Parts: sequence; structure tokens; C-alpha cells
Amino acid sequence: MSIKDTLKNNLLYVNKHKTHSEAIIIACYFNPQNNPYRLKAFNTFYESIKHLNHHIIECVIGDSKAQLETSKNISRIKTKNLLWHKESLLNKIVKDLPSKYKYIFWLDADVIFANKNWLIEGVEALKTNNIIQPFEYCVHLEKYETKPNFNLDEWRENVSDPKSRHPRMWKSFCSNNASGLSKDDNYDKHGHVGFAWGARREILEAVPLYDRALVGGADHIIAHAAAGHIPHSCITKSFTDDIYAVNEWSRKFYAVGKGKIGYVKGDLYHIWHGDLKDRQYLKRIQEFTPISKDITDKDANGLHITKDDTYVKEYFNKREVKPDNYDNSFVESLVVGYATDSMFTGNLIGGNPLGAMMGEMLADESKEDNNENFS
Repeated sequence: MSIKDTLKNNLLYVNKHKTHSEAIIIACYFNPQNNPYRLKAFNTFYESIKHLNHHIIECVIGDSKAQLETSKNISRIKTKNLLWHKESLLNKIVKDLPSKYKYIFWLDADVIFANKNWLIEGVEALKTNNIIQPFEYCVHLEKYETKPNFNLDEWRENVSDPKSRHPRMWKSFCSNNASGLSKDDNYDKHGHVGFAWGARREILEAVPLYDRALVGGADHIIAHAAAGHIPHSCITKSFTDDIYAVNEWSRKFYAVGKGKIGYVKGDLYHIWHGDLKDRQYLKRIQEFTPISKDITDKDANGLHITKDDTYVKEYFNKREVKPDNYDNSFVESLVVGYATDSMFTGNLIGGNPLGAMMGEMLADESKEDNNENFS
């Protein structure tokens, strides 16, 4: 396919998600290891939601450099420690939102929705529920993919069977809650707890998101709390050393949500920015929770601070793709994409995200020339 045809197809994809005047998307971004694939994932995500109501905070940690341009929709704050600040950042956004937004959707800044009506349908779901996941099925994409390389329909029937499910595909926790599977101790059975959530604003104002999972894992706490699974073995085996605080928050969250949770039909794709095997979800939480339970101080922006963030730094250092570990074609795609931010080409082809698309096309052509298969 020529660059012209590929660009045309990408343009057809842009701005198809339907909006709602009372709904807003919130997200956060931090990339202190300068992982180029994390930035690429953000650009793809942002291109799909930038026309919707949204607010994003970039958190610049320590002496790392900011990577996003600020605007009326993108703000920036700084903090000194590398901790999992996601929920603290989201709580800060919610606190400062204009009153007109009644439905809040917090998304990971590395996902794309196949259902173009997910936001509209999400609002409808929140008229009868208090908390939802705005997707039914999700897939971890492989490197360089923007859609799955397998037929999802062939795998939907067995998606909750640990023995026969596709290893990169899950149902959402909230969709499995409708059938009672969400109570199961097996993660593959109870469904995926991450990527995207939505809630009525008054829920998040009454009980802000749990912000003490300082090496990650708050989505898991939030899911079981929303469903009233308190305590649940998934949480007790992970956050053992701080389980009292987790259960105390969970009971408060369930009390305001009242177990009224739902979901939106449709698929969600998680964009690759590092191998899953490097995430070590359970291990990192079990090892860091005894340390994090004693972290109580916060900075002026409400972000946790500590005298020793060595563990989290070492964890991210092992997990993140380093800037010197990507191929030349990908470097080319970043250069083209970010040259358009301030140069004259930005005015001609629509600015950074579309420039990144062109760069990605060049990268794709380079891969084809080298007969490499990255899927």
C-alpha cells in the first residue's frame, strides 16, 4: 500500500468516536525512562480521543524531561519521586473539573476503542449504574500493531477459560460480573480490571480513587471494591501488608457505588510499549507494599513523596524499553512525528499526531524493505 493510501485510511479512522457534552475523558502520562514506545502509544491514543472532552496531566518526575506540549487540555506538574502516581493524578483532575461534567471516564493513555460509540453508550450505562468499564473484550496488541492479528470472534466463547483462552485476550471484569464470574479467584476467569473505567461524578467526589498502590495495582482494588468483594483473595494475597487500609477504602467505595456496576459492549486494544513478562504484577506489589504503607507525606500537588524510591526505580528500569533498544525506522517515525509540532509542516498536515502517522508509515515501509516480521 502506498503512503498516500495508508494516510487516507488513517484519516478515515480519525475523529469517529462520538462525543457527549456532559462526559469527559481523563488520563495521566509519565515516562521518566524515556521509553519511545510509551510515547508512540500515547500519540496513537491521543489521536483517537483529542476531539472529545478530555484533560490529561503529564507528570514530570525528578530531572526527567517533559514530552507533551501543554494546552487547555494538557497540563503538567512536577514531583521528585518515581512512584505510581496514576490515581493521585486522576483524583487531582477530578477535583478541578468544571461542574458541567457529570460522567467521568478515566483511561490508560495507551488504549484505543473499536466501538466508536463507546462514550455515548458509556453515559447511557451510567444512567442506571454508578461505575462501569466501557468495553467488553480487551486485547494486548503485539509490537507495532494497531489492531489484533487474530480473529477475536473465534476466541470469544472460551475467553474466560484459563486452559483454552487466547493468551492476549480477556473479558472485562464488569462484563463477567453480570454472570457471577467476577468473584472467581482466577484472574482469567474474573476478567481484566484495567485499561478504562467510568463513573458518575458524585461517586469519585464522595470517595476518590485509592491512591496508595504506589507500585500499581489500584485497578484491581477498585474492581473488587465496586463489586463488593471485600475481602477478596486477589487483594489479600497482593496487598497483605497494608490490607486494613485497602479494605477500609474498599468498604467506603462500595457504600457509595452500591454494587451498581455495568459495562459497554465492544472491544478495546492495549497498545504495546513493553513485554508483559516484564510487568511482574503480583511480585512487585507483594514486595513493595510493606515499604509503601509507611509512605504518608505528599507534595503540594497531592502526590506521594518518599526519601527512598529505589525499588520503584529499579522496577521501571527493568520494565521499560530503553531509548537505545529500538530500530532506526522507529527513530525515523519519531523524528517525523515531532518535527511537525513547531515546524511549517505541522500547519500543512495537521500537527504532531498526523505527522507521527506519516513517520509510522515510513517505519512500516522500512520494515517491508528488510523483510522483517514484527507481528
